[in-house]
Amino acid sequence: MKSLELPSTLKTVDNTAFYKCNNLSALVLNCSSIGNWFSNVQTMISSVELGVSVKYIEERAFNGFNKISSIEIPNSVLSIGKYAFSGCTNLHEVKISNSVTSIASSAFYACNNISKLHLNCTKIENWFSDLKKSVTDIYLGESVKAIGDYAFSDFCKISNIELPNTVNSIGKYAFSGCTCLKELEIPNSIVNISETSFAGCNNITKLHLNCNNIGNWFSDMKLSVQEVFLDDLVENIGTSAFKGFEVLNKLRISSNILSISDYAFEGCKNLKNVKTDNVRIVQSKMIGKLEVNPNETIRTNIKIWFDEMKAPNMNQEEVFKLLVTNK
Repeated sequence: MKSLELPSTLKTVDNTAFYKCNNLSALVLNCSSIGNWFSNVQTMISSVELGVSVKYIEERAFNGFNKISSIEIPNSVLSIGKYAFSGCTNLHEVKISNSVTSIASSAFYACNNISKLHLNCTKIENWFSDLKKSVTDIYLGESVKAIGDYAFSDFCKISNIELPNTVNSIGKYAFSGCTCLKELEIPNSIVNISETSFAGCNNITKLHLNCNNIGNWFSDMKLSVQEVFLDDLVENIGTSAFKGFEVLNKLRISSNILSISDYAFEGCKNLKNVKTDNVRIVQSKMIGKLEVNPNETIRTNIKIWFDEMKAPNMNQEEVFKLLVTNK
């Protein structure tokens, strides 16, 4: 017997049922709940196919299946138990559907060669900490709405993350320590990002932002980000949003910006390349209190802002005086 198919009507299987089935290499499983039934053939199986009736993958269900190279969790599975795929050392790619709501943190323990994760769960929690040293590529599907605390913390090999236009929140330390990330794009669906979401991401040099309102979300990048691109759907730049971004030198703002709040760019002492078509409201303390010679540097900065931005509702000389007064 080389392949085995189990129907949805099956409820339980004794763990000795397939003892000495040394030629068994393929499993097609459609049971509602899959338990630790195949421990006697775990080193023989090279292919596992899960049907749409599967709801629960129980503890140690596929522990030690060291010949399977990929696994696709169908859009029916609700939970994956402890050590369910632990020791699957040849596993390189995992696909998880949007029906999954719970994965034990040890589910993929000792799966040291998984390099690709395809995730489409509504909310992604801290489920994959055992994979942080092996995963190089993460693909997020359009069902993903929230990325929870520590979800991808210290995933030190991912160099790019594409957030779909469905994600509305990113939790605490979600991408902290992702030191290979160099560029970040935030879609317009985003409403909230924790201030620590990207803590320790010290190599991000470019930010592409397209959310309506930008808060003080990226303070941990202030010594690395050199370029910021604010796209068409950005309307408001919040207070201190880019405060202290000392190496920021290039800023692109769309014509749809409605307001730039106080201290949004305070301490951006290298900001010289600014381009936009229109800004309706520019707060007087936008650039903030500069630790420089006001008569020269502030005037130069204001000239750059007004020459490039052509802000219609503000008078260059008046803002210059306000900035000097606020110093």
